[in-house]
Amino acid sequence: MERISSTTTFGLLLASVLVLSAGAQTPNTSLIAVHGTVHPRVLAATDNGVVSPAMQIQGLQLYLAPTQSQRLALSQLLSDQRTPGNSEYGRWLTPAQFGAVFACHPRTSPG
Repeated sequence: MERISSTTTFGLLLASVLVLSAGAQTPNTSLIAVHGTVHPRVLAATDNGVVSPAMQIQGLQLYLAPTQSQRLALSQLLSDQRTPGNSEYGRWLTPAQFGAVFACHPRTSPG
């Protein structure tokens, strides 16, 4: 059986929290452009313009990386939760609590 890395596990956990905490209630006004993320094979010459909002995209993969401070905070939290005698021992977070601390937060776009 193939072993899953801790980075992959954190990514899956973070994605689950984002899906659970964001849900369908996220308004379109919270969307921002992420500059510098267009694949080199996607050129302006292949751009056919705006698509219908009803279009469904199949096979999209989005990888989000935690910040260094999030990685360190999560590592510390997990250690504390597993250490008998620690005030955080056995105090598990709800998805909402986890999302409030470790979820990706949109940054305001420049301009």
